[in-house]
Amino acid sequence: MLKGVVLTCAGVAIGAAVFAKYVTALFDRAGTRPQAAAATTSRTPPAPAAGQGCQRGEAFTLHADRDGHFQVQAEIDGRLVPMVVDTGATRIVLPAEEARRVGLDLGGARRVPVQTANGVIEAELVRANRFKLGPICLSAVDVLVMPPGRLTTGLLGMNVIGSLARFDMSRTRLILAH
Repeated sequence: MLKGVVLTCAGVAIGAAVFAKYVTALFDRAGTRPQAAAATTSRTPPAPAAGQGCQRGEAFTLHADRDGHFQVQAEIDGRLVPMVVDTGATRIVLPAEEARRVGLDLGGARRVPVQTANGVIEAELVRANRFKLGPICLSAVDVLVMPPGRLTTGLLGMNVIGSLARFDMSRTRLILAH
């Protein structure tokens, strides 16, 4: 009897884990989590920035959280911004509230169509003077600013990742080198 109870509990635990993965994937498709954003405009890649704490040839390692996401605190124009690495995002993407807090100038922003998991919306394209991630520094980096309420956390996109000398990712570790 005890063996049957143990087997039943194990089955319930496995079923709950599978269900949780299914629900997470379902929410991801429904757009309740941050999704990739891409813009149809082209820009020049960000340039390396010289400055304090900015070094070439150094690697920066991130470890996945328990959900498998790579979260990081980046700096945009000297202010810390929480971000999730998103290789499906063409550019850095910020919620409007975060862009205002950081001090990005939205007055001269260009409106561009952005393809999201929930369809095409218009975002504002601005340029940050400086982007810093650990020892990696870039200047003149394009940032897409989503309309209020459309995104809950910043996304670190391919305009930064693609400008690096190295990008190695495993299931639990991400190495970025400049």
